[in-house]
Amino acid sequence: MSLAKSTGVVDAGLSDDDALLLQDQDDDIASHPQPGVGARWVKPLVVVALIVGIIGGVYIAGRPGSSQPDPESVMAATEVDPIGRQAEVEAALAADPFDADAHLELGVILFNDGDLAGAYNHWLTVTQLDPENIRVWYNLGFYHLSTNPVDEAAAEAAWQQVINLDPESDLAGIVANHLEALANPAPAETATA
Repeated sequence: MSLAKSTGVVDAGLSDDDALLLQDQDDDIASHPQPGVGARWVKPLVVVALIVGIIGGVYIAGRPGSSQPDPESVMAATEVDPIGRQAEVEAALAADPFDADAHLELGVILFNDGDLAGAYNHWLTVTQLDPENIRVWYNLGFYHLSTNPVDEAAAEAAWQQVINLDPESDLAGIVANHLEALANPAPAETATA
């Protein structure tokens, strides 16, 4: 059997020397592959696979897990009994009548319950106990807009106090928007036929 046949080279009239030469070239090509059409697609495919892997990983990591509660159960768990909470805050104030946070919270409870005078009295107490409390000034702005007649000047003064005390706070940014709305009210819409 000739060497050409044993190496898998088709005998096309090649001598054993020519077959050995072809075999050596085949071995060189196999050990040092030349970039060809297939090699040009490897890098882009790896890059695409890497990008898809990263996107998939971010998607999977950002997905809510099955162990997280549904929003309805969270809302049910965070609902507060206003009457029960009011009793708790009043008890805290009975123990410490100088608790500015308790006065502030009781004012919110009363305001939401429609007791504007009660809310105002507690918030006024907070301005005396903690005059730099921006939340009380924010709330007082809404109190003045809820009175009859509305007292826009007092609301503006209370909200301006928020900006004066802590101009970099998020609440100051919100108040600035409220003040802008008071200064430039939106035109009333008229019905058209």
